[in-house]
Amino acid sequence: GSRRAAALLAGGAVADASDAALAGRLVGAGLAHPLPPLPSRMASRVVCVVPVRDRADALDRCLAGLAGAEVVVVDDASADAGAIASVASRHGARLLRLADNRGPAGARNAGCAAVDPDVETVAFIDSDCTVATADIEQLTAHLADPEVVAVAPRIRPAGDARSTVQRFAAGHSPLDLGPCPADVRPGGRVAYVPTTVLVVRRQALDLVGGFDEALRVGEDVDLCWRLVDAGGVVRYEPDVVAHHDEPQQWTAWLARRFRYGTSAGALAPRHTERLSGPPLSGLLALYAIDRERRRGRIPAEVAREVASSAPRRPAVGLLRWAVPVWTGPVLLVAVMGRRRRLAVTSGVAVLLPLLEDARQPAAGLGRPRRVAAALLDDVAYGAGVWCGSVRARTWWPLVPRISGGPRTPSP
Repeated sequence: GSRRAAALLAGGAVADASDAALAGRLVGAGLAHPLPPLPSRMASRVVCVVPVRDRADALDRCLAGLAGAEVVVVDDASADAGAIASVASRHGARLLRLADNRGPAGARNAGCAAVDPDVETVAFIDSDCTVATADIEQLTAHLADPEVVAVAPRIRPAGDARSTVQRFAAGHSPLDLGPCPADVRPGGRVAYVPTTVLVVRRQALDLVGGFDEALRVGEDVDLCWRLVDAGGVVRYEPDVVAHHDEPQQWTAWLARRFRYGTSAGALAPRHTERLSGPPLSGLLALYAIDRERRRGRIPAEVAREVASSAPRRPAVGLLRWAVPVWTGPVLLVAVMGRRRRLAVTSGVAVLLPLLEDARQPAAGLGRPRRVAAALLDDVAYGAGVWCGSVRARTWWPLVPRISGGPRTPSP
């Protein structure tokens, strides 16, 4: 078993059913990531669907990167339809014009419906994103695995980081899910992928009914989770990098963070406990580790190693979730009720995860500015969570989980 694992982890091919079973367990546990075949071995036809509304310049850059690809541009009721048509024509893209604005989910569904029925793979690409045709082919190679239904690249901010908000975005963009590959699943290290760029198997998309057009934000999270619930595998592949235009002003950045936060309320009725915070059971890690050590199931040296970091990680994770959601309400109660101890305690709780983040390097942004920017980011997002939850009349996004994992839906 160890020899087979070593061979697989060194990049060896899956040789037989035993290798396949072991590889599946390694990938499922997040200990390994499969290497797809070379793109040249993939014969699947891919059509790129690019929804756009009033961003002709960004669309021009996007289509320039997709040279040689088959593209359908969906104009989601732009004010200047002529400008969008001109850009699409110049790049040889097919244009679909919607008379009424249907939002990102509706525009993507309309574009997918306009694609020829024999096309098996669709790549959704936002108009303010640039990605090369070769990168789309590299992502599509993951679909050689019949269990994989969708794959997304890493999303990095476009352009040079000059202003404070741009430098902050370089290390804190909510679209950037980091450098480590992963299988995407609710409650996992990578819980979802944005549909900024998403290559998806059309049959799987049709099976789940496409994007939920009732969602104007959070439709990407909803789609990922429904694809996984239907038995598909969604992968995050950071070796492929796409670039996205980030907001240039703090007002636009905070407005977007607020809007993202509101998605929690809209998603809660669809995914219930998955929208809750981290499980409180993580705080009992030391007890669980010691219990398993005494039963002889965990070697003493492993228990000591894990115990050295186990208390900090769940606590910081819980605080990192709680700060955006509960900072505003707790401080408001403390100030209005003149409760100094509560104010001081909540202030310390706010600073702990922010200081943890400040330990990481950032391009040209000092720690005081990073802490202040992160606090503003948290407040905007938390306000959105509260607003969305109140609108949806749900409390799930505002509380941590009691159990160790989200509830598994019935088939």
